[in-house]
Amino acid sequence: MAAQGTAYDVYGLTGNPYTVTPLTPLAIPPDARMPLGLDGFFDPRALDDYLEDVVADGRPAFVVVSGRDFTGRTSMARCVLDHYRRKRGLGDRFVVAEVNLNTFDAFELLSHALGRLRRGSVKMGVPLGTDLDRRLSQVSESPRPGFLLRFQELAEDLETALTAPDTPRHGFGVLIEGLMDVSMLGAAHEVFGDVPCVVVFTHQAGEHAKTAPLHGLTADDAHLLHLHPLGSRQVRLLAEGRWAQATTEHPCPFDGPGLESVFSTELPIKLVLKRLARLLQYRLNTAGREAADAEKLKMSYAWLVETGRLLSEWNGR
Repeated sequence: MAAQGTAYDVYGLTGNPYTVTPLTPLAIPPDARMPLGLDGFFDPRALDDYLEDVVADGRPAFVVVSGRDFTGRTSMARCVLDHYRRKRGLGDRFVVAEVNLNTFDAFELLSHALGRLRRGSVKMGVPLGTDLDRRLSQVSESPRPGFLLRFQELAEDLETALTAPDTPRHGFGVLIEGLMDVSMLGAAHEVFGDVPCVVVFTHQAGEHAKTAPLHGLTADDAHLLHLHPLGSRQVRLLAEGRWAQATTEHPCPFDGPGLESVFSTELPIKLVLKRLARLLQYRLNTAGREAADAEKLKMSYAWLVETGRLLSEWNGR
């Protein structure tokens, strides 16, 4: 591992820029790896218009991020939260609850969300008051009959505490992994429908998906984002963009047309990144670690095609 780090350091890198890790745009400063600039991968204009409208009207935002496995649903959902935060000018005064329970139980899902919003608010030093803090602390023990109305009152009281005139104005968002049933979206509307916030669901698409079909979902229900596999030009833009964000000491070593040839078949973004990471690591292993040499690091058209073929054969064994 030490030698590997040295190889990256020689070329002005702190690590492999194509390593697959979820984006964290809610960090301060924002994550620079957001994929929104990829031509055709995602057009942020419709999302921007939607968020601007709900923020201007003081309404809640409901968004569903749908895509097949490895298309980056969680990362994009976090980008949506960050977009909303920016539209409201909240900076780091934004409380987020992420829930990943893989359940059809709306009570369990929403009680966890409210509980995590409480913990996030307390962590940020927002004074909730004794009564609200107690009610949020005990939300999972609340009786199930009529829970939607009680949860709605909690959400409204939480919003009041977050926007109290004697404290810096805060906001909140909820990320729920896996829209198991469309009725959960309706339950979220019941609870959060009267407060300015953002609720984002991820949704697994595809014939073997475990989540609900989205037939009949309307713009009044949620703003729907579809994520698709990357085409060859998008792969090239991703490779060049990640490299530019990682270092300015050397130009991107990937030959553009070579990348487009090797990635002629559409692949989801996570698989693309894994292959880019392997190609770069393989090249670093042969480029030498004594001194930076941009020529040695270059991955030509012919090298990419041949190495891509060899790696594919190796994976097939």
